[in-house]
Amino acid sequence: MLVHFPPGATASKSKLATSRWREFLFAFHQLTYAIQPALPLRHLLHNWTSISTRLAEPPRLRKVHEQRFDHSVLKTS
Repeated sequence: MLVHFPPGATASKSKLATSRWREFLFAFHQLTYAIQPALPLRHLLHNWTSISTRLAEPPRLRKVHEQRFDHSVLKTS
């Protein structure tokens, strides 16, 4: 049986395009770990009340709708 393309005899001159996703993912994780602190789960659970209080937005100081409305507009002569 004649074999036209034996293994090892099919060399290609073109280089394969390498994907940079692995390097990007590594750099992304390193940057993420540098920015975000690592907090142990036990610490989070133990101090959750304090953490959630400090992260909460302050209550808004809104006037009631009727207080904002100018009553002088309603007065007709």
